[in-house]
Amino acid sequence: MDGIIANNDSIASEVISKVGLGGHYLAEKHTRQWLEREHLMPSDVIDRLTLEAWKRQGSKNMVNRAREVVNRRLREHVPEPLPTDIENNLREVLRGIMNRYNIKSVPIL
Repeated sequence: MDGIIANNDSIASEVISKVGLGGHYLAEKHTRQWLEREHLMPSDVIDRLTLEAWKRQGSKNMVNRAREVVNRRLREHVPEPLPTDIENNLREVLRGIMNRYNIKSVPIL
């Protein structure tokens, strides 16, 4: 939400040079500090459970979890009503289209 920080410290040129090709960054203090600051937590669709915990919680794969998230959002979401002026403008546009194509009624109104 705060955007991507791109400065000399976040880019870590010195760490990249130190670790080099084929090395890993997990043991580097800089990596641990930035991981705590910049790490994106997984969503409801992605989990990081151990195999045992995953089995205890029903062995749901990513597709199952995504389906549950979508269904929950569809069930719980309450859209904000359109402002009256925008709704009136949309109705006017629809009436113009209906008149142009000689449509007498639509089932959604």
